[in-house]
Amino acid sequence: MNSFVHTNLLRTEGLAKESMISTIGGAIVNILLDPLLISTMDLGAAGAAIATVIGYIFTMCYSLYVVQTKSDCLSASVHKFHISSQDQKQILSIGVAAAITNIMQSVGVIFLNLALLPYGNDKIAAMGIALKVSLIVLMIITGLTFGGQPLFGFYYGANNKERLRKTILFATLITSAAALGLSLFVILLAPQLLSVFLSDASFIRIGTPMLQFQVISMVCVGLIMLATILFQSIGKAIPALILSICRQGVIFMIGLYILPRLMDYSGILLAQALADLLTALIALFLFYRHFHWILKTKDQ
Repeated sequence: MNSFVHTNLLRTEGLAKESMISTIGGAIVNILLDPLLISTMDLGAAGAAIATVIGYIFTMCYSLYVVQTKSDCLSASVHKFHISSQDQKQILSIGVAAAITNIMQSVGVIFLNLALLPYGNDKIAAMGIALKVSLIVLMIITGLTFGGQPLFGFYYGANNKERLRKTILFATLITSAAALGLSLFVILLAPQLLSVFLSDASFIRIGTPMLQFQVISMVCVGLIMLATILFQSIGKAIPALILSICRQGVIFMIGLYILPRLMDYSGILLAQALADLLTALIALFLFYRHFHWILKTKDQ
């Protein structure tokens, strides 16, 4: 898990290329070692686990090397390790919001499967594939939103309001355009994309509307993630926590409870899109509440 910490630290300081090399390098090491340890050395599942651990170790070691040689603010020296109590509280408050986001994703899938259970196992299986395809879109949008993270924190800390305004606007336009383009691509080619993972025509037919409903609100998801990253970057944990709880937590679960009673099976498919829309509206409200003064003030 240390590898995730170090790659995020590099990205936060603006060393995005080094963070990418670190992550990709670990994955390549893992891929190269898999056949050697699994087949050649006949270690089976244990070999796959060992290869994964070695890949993580490579990522961690490379990240530490970059920290020691290229970082202006960070150091790998134990003697320089010191975190004030105030910084510890801020790290924990922001980290809790990020952790809840990941937890809610898993919890949301559990409740979604429970809602689909009365309609048969084929629906659950098809939804699993649809979620995996939509996750690719989500990961691309996540990467775009994380790209602005170091700039948000830097300009906010420097009280450079005009630069912060331009960065937020640019990030919003890029994220929204990418989300819209990817959504249209997946919606139009949903059957073809599902056929990469499925060979049964009936599963493709079931999964097509599932996938389309999962990505139809990706523009809203982009706004939610951008707002969450923005709040986390400037140390405002409460708004980030609210957004983390809403999308695949409170609003999504309420939707899964109410919509099927009103629209039957279609309500389950619509629940995520509705949760995304409502959470995006909450994100816009929170953003205006905290940043309207920045957007209206000239650079100082």
